[in-house]
Amino acid sequence: MSKTPPGEKGSGGERRSLRDFFKYLILTKIKTVFLGKDWQSKLKLFYLCYLWPFQKRLGLGHKFFAILNLKKFGKTFSLTLKNRYDLMVLQEVFVDNQYQIEISQVPQVILDLGSHIGLSILYFKLLYPQVKIYAFEPH
Repeated sequence: MSKTPPGEKGSGGERRSLRDFFKYLILTKIKTVFLGKDWQSKLKLFYLCYLWPFQKRLGLGHKFFAILNLKKFGKTFSLTLKNRYDLMVLQEVFVDNQYQIEISQVPQVILDLGSHIGLSILYFKLLYPQVKIYAFEPH
């Protein structure tokens, strides 16, 4: 299932239906909630994915700060999200697995140019604990 917005052509040239688009959004949010290690983190992620957007639209505030305990690749880690963009990056990196690539051997060094809030670094460190990572973010 692609992330192409409804009505636009996907990589195969097919038009994406509104139903498929919402199905993708719902599945992404469910998978995001299940990144939580404990019930408190799952509850916070549920709030951020499902309830926070409505709170913002109702004018009840739009900022959040969440410290989460997450689990990926059988390893646990803590993460702080400060805004909706952090949540979107979390979904791209850990739910959509945008950095998942097939390689023949474990890398010794990874160079990350444009590391944003560092979630790609965390992703690779969870996968390859011994790798040396150099990360740069111009902002």
